[in-house]
Amino acid sequence: MSSHLEFPRLIDSDRSDLLKTHGFAQHPFAAWRAEDEEKDLAEWFIPPPFFDDILGNLGTTRESMKPSSHLIFGTPGGGKTALRKTVERELMSRSPSSAEIRYTDFTRVLAGDIARPSLSRHIDELLRLRTISLLAMWYESKDRYERLGVYQRADLAGLIMDYYEVLPPSSKDMYISSLSPYAGRALSIAKKTGHTVVEGYNAIISVLKKEKFEPTKWNAIASDGEKPEPMIRLQRFWSLARAMGLENIWVLIDGVDEHPSARTGQAIFQCVAEILLNQRLMEFREEDKQVLSFKVFLTRPDELRPLLDAEKFRKDRIPVRKLEWKRKDLDIALKRRLAHYSNRTVLNFDDLCESRLRGTHDRLVDECGLNPRTLFFMGYQIFAAFQNAETGIAKLDKDSIEEGIKLAKDAVL
Repeated sequence: MSSHLEFPRLIDSDRSDLLKTHGFAQHPFAAWRAEDEEKDLAEWFIPPPFFDDILGNLGTTRESMKPSSHLIFGTPGGGKTALRKTVERELMSRSPSSAEIRYTDFTRVLAGDIARPSLSRHIDELLRLRTISLLAMWYESKDRYERLGVYQRADLAGLIMDYYEVLPPSSKDMYISSLSPYAGRALSIAKKTGHTVVEGYNAIISVLKKEKFEPTKWNAIASDGEKPEPMIRLQRFWSLARAMGLENIWVLIDGVDEHPSARTGQAIFQCVAEILLNQRLMEFREEDKQVLSFKVFLTRPDELRPLLDAEKFRKDRIPVRKLEWKRKDLDIALKRRLAHYSNRTVLNFDDLCESRLRGTHDRLVDECGLNPRTLFFMGYQIFAAFQNAETGIAKLDKDSIEEGIKLAKDAVL
């Protein structure tokens, strides 16, 4: 089911009687996709057993985190994006000398009906995304720019000219607000200063333009018609990022299957094949330390595994994990979600139901197919189906529950 479809909403009387009676400050299932949740995600998400592994934890201190690449499989709606967002949040809070690239939009690399984007296309997009984040870091901490020498400032200016300035205004706004993990930080700073995020970025670029040096070229076409070798561009970028104080970069790849051209296992594989199969990229190192790591979140493991094996994906070097929920984890997640949004007034879905419908909580957990998106969408549809105009009782009735469960199970999420 497309996230752009309109879904039924609670009418005012429902919101007043059902939600307020049970202590909810807001609808607990208004957002049932992790893509639409931000700060509240941490209140209910249950990390998988391999969470510390993909974070690179070797201990309890941030210095003990060791970057490495992983491939993580999961079903649609099975928690991949929630896990990606949780990893992103942990990295940003625990490792300030690290940076994240949120690679979740494949519109540019798949433009022109290209089924298998080249490594060069992927590197171009990663550099564009990381350029936005470099600007955000500068926006947050002015001294990072002061660390750069004249040549490095010229390199940064050239990077911006080649990867940011060429974007149309609408794309710039999308890259800043949606694709940069630092957008939230920049926004909070902007609110304090009274300037918008875009104004902040423009101010930074204006500083670069006032500098008396010639921006270097990143995408200059050679005499043979080819761009510079992509790994050389990436190495050059890393040198600049390190000069600005970064120790490593994490690339979080998600949402490949949401692009219209990547809905089958074969198409998903083709989209990211040049990343997964390039060992130099997946284990990008400086001296003997990995400084660039990839966390790739994909669906359709049964279809993709044979394709990866056929093209010699190094699963002996890149750990492969599968995100699977246990019933007890979903039970806890549902309880935590209800408790959070109700200020701990509601600790079980049964608390919202008529007394004769005790057991509905367990039924939802049993019928969701171990899929958190389906579970929360059931709650959404049950709330939407509920009508209390005639009874005046702020308790969920049997008809609403049956209708909500059926609608959610019939949906393709």
